[in-house]
Amino acid sequence: MTIEQKLKAMLVENGMFDDWAQTVLDIVKQDKASDAMSGRWNDNVEDYPEQLLAVLWFSIRHITLEWLNENHPQAWFLPMFEEYPPHTKRQAHNLTL
Repeated sequence: MTIEQKLKAMLVENGMFDDWAQTVLDIVKQDKASDAMSGRWNDNVEDYPEQLLAVLWFSIRHITLEWLNENHPQAWFLPMFEEYPPHTKRQAHNLTL
């Protein structure tokens, strides 16, 4: 599976339609911040450390949220791409510090 295919699958797994996910990936690939990935999108995802995918997901999630807010603000899965404040996560899991 390529890096692009894996990221697209992650977007779809989080609720996006296939064509919407591809649109977001096309935007990401054209973004100047993605220049470091130029020529690597079709590389095998297993050839890279997991940390790369985590960093890419962090960026793509934010771009996806912007795109959804602009194009589909009522999408039921929009919260899947939002970042919740840390205190919310601690409360949700009943963790103490």
